[in-house]
Amino acid sequence: MISEKLLEDILVKYPELIEENLKFIGRQVTYHRKRIDILFEDKFKEKLIIELKIGNLQRDALSQVLEYEGYVLSEKDPSTRVMVIANRIPLNLKKAMDHHGIEYKEITRKRLLEFLEKRDELLFKEILDQNQDDSQTIAGKIKGIQMDNKGKEVKRNNYFRDGIIDAEANPFIRNDWIIQGFPLTQHRQAQLAELFGKNIETISNIKPINNGRYVAFVAVRWGFASVNNGILTQTEKWANRSNYDNYGQSNG
Repeated sequence: MISEKLLEDILVKYPELIEENLKFIGRQVTYHRKRIDILFEDKFKEKLIIELKIGNLQRDALSQVLEYEGYVLSEKDPSTRVMVIANRIPLNLKKAMDHHGIEYKEITRKRLLEFLEKRDELLFKEILDQNQDDSQTIAGKIKGIQMDNKGKEVKRNNYFRDGIIDAEANPFIRNDWIIQGFPLTQHRQAQLAELFGKNIETISNIKPINNGRYVAFVAVRWGFASVNNGILTQTEKWANRSNYDNYGQSNG
C-alpha cells in the first residue's frame, strides 16, 4: 500500500491531480491551531485544506472532517474549503459526504501510476517499490496458493483469476505488475503496434522497460497479443479491438 508521505509528495508536486490552478502553501502545517496534511490556495485565492486518508476511507473519518470543518469554517475562516482525499471511497460514504456538502476526491493507486508513468519515473518507481512486500507472496498466488510471509501455504484462492498471467503463456510477466491491473490504453496500443513481430528477447531488452516488456505483458494479459514460437503476435481480439474495452472485455 502506498504510504501517506509518498501520496503527499505526489500531490504537492502535482496538485493538478486534485484540481487545476492550485498553489501549494504547506504540508503538515498548523492552521487555526489544527494540524493539517496539505494546504493549498485555489484559483479564487481561497484556502483548500486537504485531509488525506490512505486506502479505503473509513466511516469514522467523516466525523473527524465534520468536526474539523465546523471548527475552521464556522469560527475562523468561512471561505476555507476542506477536501477529503482517499485511494478508495465507498459509495455510501460518497453519498453521506454529498449530503453534508463535504468535498472529496478519490485518487486510486492505479490512477497515480497511470499519471506518473508518463511524467515522473522516480515517483512511479517509488510506488512500485513500496509494493515489494506484497509481491513477495505473489509467486504462490499465481498458482492459486496463498502463502504467508514464511512461504507456508495457507489456503487456495483465485486472487489472479483475471487475465493471462501464466508465466509460460505470458513470458513478460513480472510480479509487481500483476496486481496493478492496468488496461491497454490507447498510448500503449500505439506502442504495441511497434512490437508485433519482435521476439521475446528483443522486446525484453527495450529501454525504458515501460516501452517494451511492460506493454507486451499488458497486451498478452488482456488477450490482445500472444507469443507464438517466441514472437509477439497479434490476436483476433487485437484485429477487432474496436469491439473490446481496454481490458479485453467485449463492448457488447
